[in-house]
This record gives sequence, structure tokens and C-alpha cells, in this order.
Amino acid sequence: MTENTLILRGRAAALALKRQDDAAVLEHLVDAWRQTRSERIAALVERLSKRLTVGFGPIHFEGRSFESVPPGCIELPLLLEGLLEMAGQATPEWMDRQLAAFLYGAPDPRFTPVLLALARLPMAREPEPGGTLCVLLGRLWDPRALAPLRALHAELDPDSPDAKALALTIERIASRQPRAMPPLPPELESPCKELESALDSHEAADASKAIVYEELLARVYADPEDVSARMVLADHLLERGHPLGEFIMLQCSSHVDLERLMKLFEANAALWSAALGPHLQHKHTRFERGFPAAVRLISRLTEPPLPPTQRWRTVREVDLASNALPILAEWLSHPHLRGVTVLKGVTPSMAQALAARGHEVRHLEIGLLQVRENGQAELFTHLGQLPKLARLHIQGALPLSVRLCLESPLASRLEYFEANSGAWTLVATPSADVTVRAQLRGTYGVGEFAQAIRHAVGFGKRALHVQVEDLATPEGRRLLEKAASGYERVEWS
Repeated sequence: MTENTLILRGRAAALALKRQDDAAVLEHLVDAWRQTRSERIAALVERLSKRLTVGFGPIHFEGRSFESVPPGCIELPLLLEGLLEMAGQATPEWMDRQLAAFLYGAPDPRFTPVLLALARLPMAREPEPGGTLCVLLGRLWDPRALAPLRALHAELDPDSPDAKALALTIERIASRQPRAMPPLPPELESPCKELESALDSHEAADASKAIVYEELLARVYADPEDVSARMVLADHLLERGHPLGEFIMLQCSSHVDLERLMKLFEANAALWSAALGPHLQHKHTRFERGFPAAVRLISRLTEPPLPPTQRWRTVREVDLASNALPILAEWLSHPHLRGVTVLKGVTPSMAQALAARGHEVRHLEIGLLQVRENGQAELFTHLGQLPKLARLHIQGALPLSVRLCLESPLASRLEYFEANSGAWTLVATPSADVTVRAQLRGTYGVGEFAQAIRHAVGFGKRALHVQVEDLATPEGRRLLEKAASGYERVEWS
């Protein structure tokens, strides 16, 4: 960044400050720090960052590269906080993977306190992640790190590999520091003074507001169905200019400004979802009334998700993404997940584990593609042991699946049943006027389709709606008409 660019950055920060656009001010300050390495600007970055992340918890992330999509300016300190929170229980190998994720990021003063705290931990004496820590500190070349690193170096055996690596890091940082830091140009001095003054006045008020925020948030988590608690929280957040306040208000409104809602979602949803932990496909998180309501786990989990925090109390639907780790059944039984009543992407083995725990799932979506015919009877026995199950959706179904469901104790309490084979779909709603709706999707599945229709009469014979279009041959149509003869009324389309 040239001096002219630095001056432009200062002017941009001043304009953003006048617009009360704190996020833009933060980005301009971080860029200015990269040019100046000013301790004063670093302090402002950390103060403003703390204010902008009030109400957000640490973000725990899986080791991944930020080369193509670097972390956002507001997201970064929460990622670092999550990294520091896990450091005490993590293996050196795990920590090295996490640290390596930041190797592609631009320097930021908020790295310094976290990296220094990690450098003092015993695991930092391991070649990895100790080496990665030194690389990050060397690239950061923050003058504030010199004194703490020299103090740490003095505690080490001077002949140890750790001390030698740390000495090189210290030398690298020191060699890039001028003897005297130049004063800030007036274009930065003025917005710095304004921001310091504004933060001084805000921080005292923020301390009391933070207590109120935690109390209001606790009310939401205590009773996630209480919309009034969410609206009170929204009012409080709107007073502070927090985007979550407006988001809650818009999602609770009967007259939604969709354009504004999407802008807020695109700018903040990833951050709000990330607070639930690293084992989610965050782009698939669905929000309702301002909070996460439906989430999807990442595929091929090799370790259980972190224990759910109270932030999970608003979640009502979890897509397991066909993960079958046995411990997931225990994880789903956590008190903070007792509001989860919809489970998707469930495997047969997971359904059995959930049944053994008597999980109170009401809506289950399960895949049977790998289940042999002789294994389906046992599966429906397990499904019948889920005490609250009322809606069942089966992927990879056979006509046998329909019959076995009707022969199980589950049939008497199902409100909704859906079987999908790929070639046909059958939906049964016993209480509806049309009890069974069936659709043929391919010419090769007419025989199975007819069997499924014949079995489904057990859900209720008041009416059947069949959609075949021109997929059935005359012979196939006669087969279907015979299968439908047990219903009182048949509608064809």
C-alpha cells in the first residue's frame, strides 16, 4: 500500500465512520494497519472487532484452506476464538491442520494475541504445529509480538530446536521494523481520534446492554416457540444497530421486504450458522424467525460433532447426510437438541440406534437402497419403537416396504407416509379425503407400482389419485386398474 493509498484509506475510514458503518471502518483500519503496523490502529481494530461480534460465540471450524474464500473481517476473530478454545484438548496434528488454514490469509492484528497464547502451550513445542506457528508469526511481523516472544525464548533451552526456530522468527520480525515508527498521517489521525472517542462513549453503555442481551437471548432459548421473546430481543438489537435485530423482525413480519431480507441473509447467514460448529454444511442452514431452524451435517463424518451449545435450542430439523456414526444417536439425545423433531438422511442402522434410545422424532426420512428384503421387516419393527413417529418418508422403497409398514405397529399412528422408488412415488395420508396419491415416473416400474397401490389400500380406501400420464401401456393400465379396484373412488390423471 503506497502513502497515497494509505491516505485514501484514511479518508474512506472517516466517511464510513460518519455513516456509522462500523464494518467498513473495521476493514479500512485493518488495511491501514497492514501498511503502518501501528499499535494504535491495532488497538482500535481489536476494540471495534469486539463490539461488532457481541452476541456471537466462538466458531469451531474443520481444518480447511481459506485460499479461495478467506474468512470475513468480522468472522476472523470468532474463528480465532474457537481455535484458542479448542487448543487445550486438541492434538498437535489437529492444531497444525487448523493453523495451516490461515497460511493463505492476509496479515491481521487480531492474530497476534491468539498466536502468542498458543505459542506458550506445551503442544507448541512439537515440530508441528510449532513450525506453523512460527511461519504465521513471521508473516504477521507485528512489533507487539517481539517482547512476548523474546520472553518466551528466554525460558527455552537455547540449544533446543524450538529455541532456534523461535530465534529465527524473532529475527525475521525485528528485521522488518524501523527504528522509530512514523507518526500517523493526518488522514488517519483524525478518524482514529473520532473512533477512539466514539468507542469510549459506547463501551460503557455496551457493558450494561450486553447483560440485557444475554438475558433476552436466554429467554429465547428457554422457550424457542415464544415469538414475543424474539421480538423483544429484536427491538434491543435494533437499538444497537445489530443486523440480527432487523433479520428477526423481518422474518417474524407478515409483510416481508424480501430484497432486504436476502441482503441481510447473504451478508450474515454464514456467520450466524457457523456459531453452531464446524460439522455443518452452513450453506444449507435454514433460518426461521431469525434463528437456525434446519441444518445439515457434513458428509462422511469421521468424528462426532461437538456437544451442542444452547444455540442449538432453536433447531427443529437435522439432516444427518447419511452419516452412521453410532455416537450420533447419543449426540441427538442431548438436552439442547430436544426440540429436534425432524430427522432426514437417516440410515437404517441409525434408525435402530435412535429406536433403542426412544428418540422422540416425529418426522423421519430414511434410505433403504442398501437394505435387503429380509432386513426390512426388522427395520419396521425398530421404527415402530420410536414413540412419537408420525411422518415417515422412505427413499429406495419397494412394494414390500408399503406392506411391511402397514403390518407394523407404526401404521396405526402414521399421519403421513411417503415411499419413493425412483420409478414411482406413493403418498398416504389416512385422514385426508384422498387417502392415497400415487405417481408413476418411469415406464419400467408399472408392475411394482401396481403392487404398491394394492398394498396401500390398508391406509384407507376412501379415494385413490393415480398419475400415470402416457407412461403406462394398455396392458399396464389394465394392471393398474385391477390394483386400484379396492378403493371406493379412483381419480386418474
